[in-house]
Amino acid sequence: LLGNTHLLNTPLEINFSESYIKQLKEPLSADSLDRYHKLEARFKDNRIDVKANLQIDSANTVEGWFRMDLGSGSTITLSNETTSALNLAGIRKAYFETQAGGIGGSSEEFELRAEKFGMVDTLENLVIDCSLNKKGALSSGRPYVGIIGNEIWSLYDIIFRHAYGRYRPYGHLRRLDYQRTL
Repeated sequence: LLGNTHLLNTPLEINFSESYIKQLKEPLSADSLDRYHKLEARFKDNRIDVKANLQIDSANTVEGWFRMDLGSGSTITLSNETTSALNLAGIRKAYFETQAGGIGGSSEEFELRAEKFGMVDTLENLVIDCSLNKKGALSSGRPYVGIIGNEIWSLYDIIFRHAYGRYRPYGHLRRLDYQRTL
């Protein structure tokens, strides 16, 4: 596990196209960020949350803060609280229960297909997870509606700058050229 405590003291580049993570000595110039899209982000308690929206179908839309989780191999996982607030009765699902569901232990969830997910651009027709966990990071009472895993993040090169000095926090994403089915 690699934590954010020291990594977010300076701008952080996560480069999936060339497979590296690097602390930058200073923010990149505006010219260097030309091919990136600005992303609303917040940094709290050494965590990174980003603004995004998810449309499962015409009746079920989620907007809000999603937690960045570079330890998750999934696309999107909605918290139990968010899942419980949706009307998913008529949607096809696949249920799963595991004894090794993350750092906290067992996990119960289901998968379904969502129509769209948007951060700086829109991804369509992706499989997401919906948590049924009663405790842990995907239960209830969290300051985020779900997590974004590496199936999404690996589509982008990323630069984050923590709020320090007079600067506001932000993220920048650059969409990579290759396409995958999610």
